[in-house]
Amino acid sequence: MGDKLPAEDPYAWYRRVGTLVSIPLILGLSPVVGGALGWGLDKLFGTRPVFTALLLLAGFVAGIRETWKLIKKTL
Repeated sequence: MGDKLPAEDPYAWYRRVGTLVSIPLILGLSPVVGGALGWGLDKLFGTRPVFTALLLLAGFVAGIRETWKLIKKTL
C-alpha cells in the first residue's frame, strides 16, 4: 500500500516542445551567425570569400554537432 507510482512531470510536454523548437533554430542560426562573422572579417581584411566560406562551413558543422548532442541527451 505504501508503493506509489511517481507522479508524471507536469512540465514534460513543455520540455519536449522546447527541444523540438530549438532544433531548427540551432540548425538555421548557426550557419547564419558563422556566415555573418565571416563576412565581417572578409570586409575588415579585404579577403572577400575566404572567411565567409570557412565560417559558414564551421556554422553548419557546429549546428549539426549541437543538434546531435541535443538529440542524444533527449533520447
